[in-house]
Amino acid sequence: MKKTNQPKENMKQCKICDDKPKEIYSQCFNTYICKPCMENHGDTHHDKIGTYPNNYIPSDYYTLINNNQ
Repeated sequence: MKKTNQPKENMKQCKICDDKPKEIYSQCFNTYICKPCMENHGDTHHDKIGTYPNNYIPSDYYTLINNNQ
């Protein structure tokens, strides 16, 4: 069997819309949210993140990272 040198699919998925963009916001490399979802839902409560009070999306605590790390 021959091995190919293809990169692994390590892209993180947005917690809200399930998209895998090139850049994504990360909170402590645990929760990931894409730019459009962050614009719409940053600093709000969102039911896909969890249950109150743990579903709050504090945009100050998210950092934009490359999504192929």
